Amino acid sequence: MKKTVAGAAVFAILVLFNGLFFAQQEIEREYVQVLNIEMLVRVMKDGRPLAGLKKGDFTLLENGRKQDINGFVEVHRSIAPAAAKEKPLAEQKQPPGRLFLLFFWISESSLRADEALDYFFKDIYRENDRVILADQRRFLEIKNAAEKEKTVAEFKAGVAELSRDLGWEKKRFRMQIEANLQDYIDCLKMQRKDGASPRCDPNMVIVRYEQQLREYRLQQQKPNVERLEAMIRALEAVDADKWALVFFQHDALPLFDTERMKSGNISFGGVIDTLEKLNRDILLPLEHLPIADALRTRFIQANTQFHLLLLDSRQAPVSSEADTRFNFINPLPVFSNWEETFRQITAATGGEIMDGNRMKEALVEVANREDVYYVLTYAPADGESRERRIDLRVKGEGVKVIHGRRVEMENLPQVKLATIEPAPGKVRLELRDLYMIGQGEQRSGLVRVTLSAAGAGEKPQIMVQDMEVATTGGIEIPIKDLEPGRYQLAVRVVDSLTGLEAQDESVLDIPGQEMPAEMTALLKLAADYSERLRHAAFRFICRETVNEDVLVRDVMDRSSHKRVRTSWLYDYQVVVRDGKVTEDRVLLRKNKTKKRVENAALETRFRSLYSAFLPATLFAADKQPAFFYRLEKHEKMYGRPVARLAVTPRPGHEETGAGTAWVDEETGAVLKIDLAQRAIKGIEAMEQRAKQSGARLLVSDVHYYGIERDGVWLPSSTTISEYYVISVSEVRDASRLAERGTWSPPARMLSSSGKRQIELSRTWVEYADFKFFVVDVQSREEALK
Repeated sequence: MKKTVAGAAVFAILVLFNGLFFAQQEIEREYVQVLNIEMLVRVMKDGRPLAGLKKGDFTLLENGRKQDINGFVEVHRSIAPAAAKEKPLAEQKQPPGRLFLLFFWISESSLRADEALDYFFKDIYRENDRVILADQRRFLEIKNAAEKEKTVAEFKAGVAELSRDLGWEKKRFRMQIEANLQDYIDCLKMQRKDGASPRCDPNMVIVRYEQQLREYRLQQQKPNVERLEAMIRALEAVDADKWALVFFQHDALPLFDTERMKSGNISFGGVIDTLEKLNRDILLPLEHLPIADALRTRFIQANTQFHLLLLDSRQAPVSSEADTRFNFINPLPVFSNWEETFRQITAATGGEIMDGNRMKEALVEVANREDVYYVLTYAPADGESRERRIDLRVKGEGVKVIHGRRVEMENLPQVKLATIEPAPGKVRLELRDLYMIGQGEQRSGLVRVTLSAAGAGEKPQIMVQDMEVATTGGIEIPIKDLEPGRYQLAVRVVDSLTGLEAQDESVLDIPGQEMPAEMTALLKLAADYSERLRHAAFRFICRETVNEDVLVRDVMDRSSHKRVRTSWLYDYQVVVRDGKVTEDRVLLRKNKTKKRVENAALETRFRSLYSAFLPATLFAADKQPAFFYRLEKHEKMYGRPVARLAVTPRPGHEETGAGTAWVDEETGAVLKIDLAQRAIKGIEAMEQRAKQSGARLLVSDVHYYGIERDGVWLPSSTTISEYYVISVSEVRDASRLAERGTWSPPARMLSSSGKRQIELSRTWVEYADFKFFVVDVQSREEALK
């Protein structure tokens, strides 16, 4: 295997990592002592959500008593957000996933859902969205783009089938009415023909008509409550931006047209008034649906915005069917309680009621409509009370406040400053125990940060004041306009959703343009040494011993864990000439099994490659302008005087290596490097996975250079340790660290609150028994001996 060393050494640590996951424990209690309640609030004015309100504009009363609002955040969202500034493809991020409910409440076969579905999936849908497709009979879910085509086709076929069935039901209903009426007319004819006394009772028409209306209403107009509740549960379970698009069509039912009956030539006596009342009851139902209030509340709490697209009946006022025998049986529009329920839910969630017949235009308007809501939290006066009558008031005239209780928490999270990491031109903060709310594909928090810096004997300078940041835990604060010197940093973070705060301090060094003479001389020696290292010719073979300890679950006792060690022994060969690096391993033994595998690869979780050239990446003359150097301490190593230097990248060079180096003060040789975590290739992905699981990743990567030949020091050992810092009070139950399987922390680690630091793996490499060793710093040919 050949590598090119072009002006700098090639160094890489490859990370093998399968994931870090935590499962939440279900805890049974006789009661829940609520310490904090999260509320979702919309303030409507003139039918639109009102933006720009502050915490002080709200007054919250619980059971008539005023409560302090301790957390407050304003959230803006839309289906089609404003176009962001165009970025290079490599910098573009996948937009967060969303959840849509498309509910088609249809009543006749002339309406096709294809138009709305085709437009939605062409212009609104994104690949990582989830979609629930529903009608009166069924609902289907699309969880990923691979399912889309098949599921949409199945749903379209189902809607078409439903439309046909509804058409047949209405035709059957009309035929029953006609048959009922025909019996009465035949009776009248027989009565006139026979000259018999009146025996045809028009009330029989009323009785049968009323029975038919009740049956139709029970079968076709009664909603499937279980299916609606299942849809709500599906919405509540997903923590993402959610919208419901309801396409609602009025029913049209063939009924007695009483106005035409009055002017007809058939006598119905006094029953027409009764028929009019029966028509009114089914055309304009007035009964209260008990589930309507619960649905409205649950949709508010699920943070799902409703949009109602009303569709007209496509049938003509007078039946156009050729087999209609009576001109006073006509389709009339039937209004449903469910339309009013959907109207109320739409208003409560800040949605829009639109003309759905202009389907494409309505969907465009929906996609571009901005939703604004507020999330606030408060601590109830009586933590154990189950009865909470909450009243929210907002300053201003003509406003309507709509709210729903989303979460009741037993433990109010206390925000903590896990780390303050000064870096050139910026300060990095890592926060823990933020109060998170769902915004997009993951939960995130909102904090206000204040940062001050004070030089020796000087008053603090406020660098940022109450800077509001949405974050999942990591924050970077730019630092500008500070003179060279050492500064005391003071950080204050306030969680906007709880009102709780955390404070801590750190030190920031701003190097000057001119370094002390001692540092300048030392860096000159290190640069000369790096130049010799780059142009040296190496040829050596040594024994490389690699050991790795990994914490895994005990297969015999699943509740406990143990460390499993794996060992490898290699013949390790490195040849370097003219910038060409050849590195080769022959596996001789794995654990106790002897082998001989040519060109063997490292199997460890972390792999250190070409570490012999790492010093040049930090101290070569052409690399030094990318770093700040700070002398921390004078020490001894291998009996030689060394200077311990902190190496940090300058602004714009954050991707370069960094860490702490021990430099020989007489020769400039680098004898030890403790590599900074951020300099490890692939570490960002590991850190993100750990953060999403509630843990913080720490990796220690130390290289020792203890083999000297002709003034060049080669690696003698390398140790890499992988730790996870976990808040036990947050985790509480079986957490998984996956490494070719799963791992859960022992029960003893979960018995109390506080932080635990788990060493998941340790890899150490030792080099010995060097043979056929040649180092030629002049690049001269020399025969092996």
